[in-house]
Amino acid sequence: MPNNRGPSKGCQRCRELKVKCDENRPSCSRCHKGNHECAYRSQFDLFHRNQNTVAQVAATKKWRQRVDIEPSMNTIEISIPKALGPPLSELAYNRLYYDFVNPWPGTLGRLRHQLRETAPNSCLVSVVAAVAYANFYGRCNSQDAKKASSVHYGLALQRLATAMTDAKEMQRDEVLMVIWLMGMYEMLTSGRRDGSWITHMLGTQSVIAQQDSTNFTNGDYYLAILCMNLVIYYLNVAKPPPAQLRHWIQRFPFPMDLKKRLAVTMADAASTCSELRERTKCRTANFTEELISADLVLVQEALAIDLRLQSWCHSSPPEWSPVSTHPVTSDNRSSWTRELLASPGAPEYATSYSNRLAACDWNMCRATRLSLQLEILSFISTFPSPNLALSTIKSHSLDLIITLTDEIAYSVPFALDISPNGTSDPASSDQIPGLSAYRILWPIFTSSMCFRNELVRSRDLAQRAQRAQWFQTILRFLRDSMGIAKVDVFLREQSVNA
Repeated sequence: MPNNRGPSKGCQRCRELKVKCDENRPSCSRCHKGNHECAYRSQFDLFHRNQNTVAQVAATKKWRQRVDIEPSMNTIEISIPKALGPPLSELAYNRLYYDFVNPWPGTLGRLRHQLRETAPNSCLVSVVAAVAYANFYGRCNSQDAKKASSVHYGLALQRLATAMTDAKEMQRDEVLMVIWLMGMYEMLTSGRRDGSWITHMLGTQSVIAQQDSTNFTNGDYYLAILCMNLVIYYLNVAKPPPAQLRHWIQRFPFPMDLKKRLAVTMADAASTCSELRERTKCRTANFTEELISADLVLVQEALAIDLRLQSWCHSSPPEWSPVSTHPVTSDNRSSWTRELLASPGAPEYATSYSNRLAACDWNMCRATRLSLQLEILSFISTFPSPNLALSTIKSHSLDLIITLTDEIAYSVPFALDISPNGTSDPASSDQIPGLSAYRILWPIFTSSMCFRNELVRSRDLAQRAQRAQWFQTILRFLRDSMGIAKVDVFLREQSVNA
């Protein structure tokens, strides 16, 4: 379609970057700020291009009039060559905004503004390009996008390495956004828990440790996101979190105190899970009353943290409270939703929430409780002859795991925009924002891991096996349809632990 507005009068650099130019002379503000040469097209060139546009508009108008007066003519399907379609960069950036910026206005909504304010050769520009192309490759299987993402990621790494040598540069919001987007790139492209992922997490800790609390503002929540990523990371690996993690969370700005309280409790759970793992590994055949007493104290501490998490779920603000659960029906479904909901072990009910962030945080809380209860079960199993109290705790943990995994399963349709009765399902998975997959990835993985535990599987074995199979189906859906390569890590680890 021709551009009815005529040619852009912006400078050459702004037109190449596809950003709005303020058209200041002799140098626009963007070029002046970045110390770049600012060149404008001549009036003759503008006039020539504008006349081409006028001619295109007139031709289009005549063509439409001819179609209106000749309705009996056989219509011919015309295919537009790829070369005449939108450029790959435009497609990739539009998909990125649809997947991650529009559904998360509180944080990533500032990305457009930051891109306008930064220099064209900045690290932020490179990493956004890398993520945009990587996401487009995952969602649309574009090999050209895959190659472009790798090139821009290499540039981003070089520029980030330069930025990290400057202490002042490390305090900027732009660097925090870069670190967060680096993690997203890893999730989109790497199907391994390899050295680069570990390096990224350690780099995140380094950036967090250098932050100066005097520079914080209430609108800067990147540190909160990075801290939550670290908490989830340490809940998944058999390593103790850094001692400062709890302090960092308490010091950094969060969008609301309720979310900060959840992050603090999750960090405490990560520390306790790590201690339970270490005690389980150090078990010997020589039990003493003193050791058993100390172990029982640790179990009580773990249960106390679980109680804090349970209390957190019941202290939500009023705008979070409208929650309803409905039976899932299979009628009036798109083919992709019908396939998911007809898979063995699919939930019989779907829970709807009034607030998507609330649903995400509730699942974060549930997944943390699952991790904690699994460690308690494994720890209790090492006791030579559990007493009545431990048997009661074991039974309680098993029942709680079943309840929490069911609640997470019931929340999956809502997270993927699937309605209980099928009346408002997306026509295809392409219409689901990519952010929805990230919000449920860890809870689904944790739930799936629970069913690898022999004690959990012993509870209604057939039903639990089917629910585990359905969680696997959802994980593969997140990998194949939502483009998250990191899911392969979870699938492989589960097959090893099977």
